Amino acid sequence: MNVKLSERIKIRDPLTGELREYHSLDEVPVEYREKIRQAQAAVLSGKGGNVISVTDATGKVQTYHSVEEMPPELRALYEKARSQGLVK
Repeated sequence: MNVKLSERIKIRDPLTGELREYHSLDEVPVEYREKIRQAQAAVLSGKGGNVISVTDATGKVQTYHSVEEMPPELRALYEKARSQGLVK
């Protein structure tokens, strides 16, 4: 099984309305990083309003509202990737 993890962080500038996309927390302007870390922690604890989307090899997208909703084998892969620093 191949696992590809990607991260997209989108921030809309409240003054200009411009939407900017970043591919890692390191790319995000410093002033937004702590709020994003808090949101990520909420998601991992199951208390956030965000979702985890997984695309399988056939292109089918499955959405989970917490790590606990994931099937055991997928959760194990997610946790392994997280422990290796591939998921934040």
